[in-house]
Amino acid sequence: IDVKSDTKVRKIRIVFHGNEYCLWTEQQGSGDDSRTVTYTSSVDIAKFESIVWGGDGENILKQGHYEFPFVYPALTPNVPAPFEHSVGHVRYAIDVTIDIPWGKDGSCKCSVPIVPTYQLMALQTQNFIRSAQTRKTPGCCCFSSGAVESTLALTQESTLVNFPGIRCVVQVDINNQSGRNLPRARVELVERYLFRAQGHENQSFKVVGTLQVPFAPILPRSDGKGTIDCSSLFNPTLITSIGQVCQRHHLLRLHVAIPCAIDPITTLPVFCIPEGPPPGGAVPPPGAVAPPPGTVVGGAPPQPGYGSVVGVPPQPGFGGAPAPAPAGVPRDPDFDGLISKLDSEVSKLRFLEDWFMKHPSTNPSPEQLAQVVSKIFSLEQANAVSILASSVPNITCAHVVAILGVMGFSGKIDALKSLAPKIKDKQNKGIIIETASMLERDDYIKILN
Repeated sequence: IDVKSDTKVRKIRIVFHGNEYCLWTEQQGSGDDSRTVTYTSSVDIAKFESIVWGGDGENILKQGHYEFPFVYPALTPNVPAPFEHSVGHVRYAIDVTIDIPWGKDGSCKCSVPIVPTYQLMALQTQNFIRSAQTRKTPGCCCFSSGAVESTLALTQESTLVNFPGIRCVVQVDINNQSGRNLPRARVELVERYLFRAQGHENQSFKVVGTLQVPFAPILPRSDGKGTIDCSSLFNPTLITSIGQVCQRHHLLRLHVAIPCAIDPITTLPVFCIPEGPPPGGAVPPPGAVAPPPGTVVGGAPPQPGYGSVVGVPPQPGFGGAPAPAPAGVPRDPDFDGLISKLDSEVSKLRFLEDWFMKHPSTNPSPEQLAQVVSKIFSLEQANAVSILASSVPNITCAHVVAILGVMGFSGKIDALKSLAPKIKDKQNKGIIIETASMLERDDYIKILN
C-alpha cells in the first residue's frame, strides 16, 4: 500500500473468499397466469479474514510504502475449480479494505486462480464407466428395418483424466443392422453445466471440439470399428468442477447420423484435472489398483501455522490425515462376487438393489464396501451409499471411514446422513470426525450427534 500522506485509519482487513453462486429465471404458466420465477443459490466454499494492521496507538498510517504478508489456510484438495457461466460461477477472490473513519474506505479486489490438486480424486478415475452403448431402431414398429448399435469405450491405455502425457483413445463400434446407409459419425467433447437452486436444476451444454469418425459411411448390414485418439480435444483450461450448487462436467459423445431419423447419441463421462500431475503423486497407470481407503498418496508435509495475526493452527498436508485402518471384520466371500461383477453392469444401482434382495444377511468388511462405492460414478455415489445403508445389517464407524475415504467432495454429507442412523458403535464416532476437512467438520459433528 502506498500512502501519500499521513492518514487516520482504524484497521486494514484482508479477506479470502471462495463462493459458488447461481441465478436464473423461468417462465411459468400462460396467458394471464404467466409469471416469472427466480431461482438463486449461494454457497461459501471458504472464508478467511485477517486484520493485518490495527493502528499504532494513534491510528495514524504514516506516509510511505507498506507491505502486509497474508497467508490463508490450505484448502481441501477437491474444492471446485473456478469457472464463469451466464447462469452462475465458482470464484475465489481476495478483498482488501482500509477502514478510514469519517471518510470513504479504500478497497480493492482481485481474483485468485485456485487450481484444485484433485490428489485423492485422481485415484477415483476408476469410479467412472469405461464404456457406453446406445441402440436405436429406425422407422416405426411396423416398418422398422433392424437396429443400429453404437458403442463408445475407452481403450486400456487410456485414463479418464486430462493432463499432458495422458492419452485419451476411444474405441468406436457401430453395428448397422438396419437397411439404411449411415453417411457419417462424429465424436465430440462437451462441457455440461449444472446449477441447483431451491430444488430445481438448470443445465446447458457447450461443444468444445469435434472429430469425424474416419471409417464412415457404414453400409447396411455391416459393422464399422476403429480407434480414435481424442487427446487433441483437451486443453489445460478444461478442469472438471464439482461444487454443491455449481458444477461443470465433461462428456465424450458419439453421434451417428441416420437419414430421416433422430441421431442416437452415446455418452461417456470423463474427468479433467489441471495441467500437470497432482502434487505428491501422478495418476496411477491404466489397470492400477487404488490403495486401501484412508491411504494418503504422496501428499505435502503439514503446513505451518500462520502466526498471531490470522490465528490458524498448523494445517494437515494436502493429502489429508490418514484415516484409521478398518479392522476387525473379515472379508465376505459372497460380497467379493458382487465386486467382481459390478464393473460389467451398466445400471450399477439397480444391480446393487437386486443383489442385496438375494443376499439379505451379507456382512462385508469396510474395505469391501469402499471397493463397491469406488466403482460407482461419482454423481451416483451418495445414492449407492443409501442402498448400502439400508441393506447391510452391521455398519460400524470403520465402515463409514472407509466409504467416505473413496468419495468425492460433493456426496460425502448426503452419504453420512444415510449411514449415521445405522452405525452400531457410535461411541467411536471420533474416528469419523477426524477424517473431516475444515469445511466438513461442523456438518459431521451435527449429523453424528
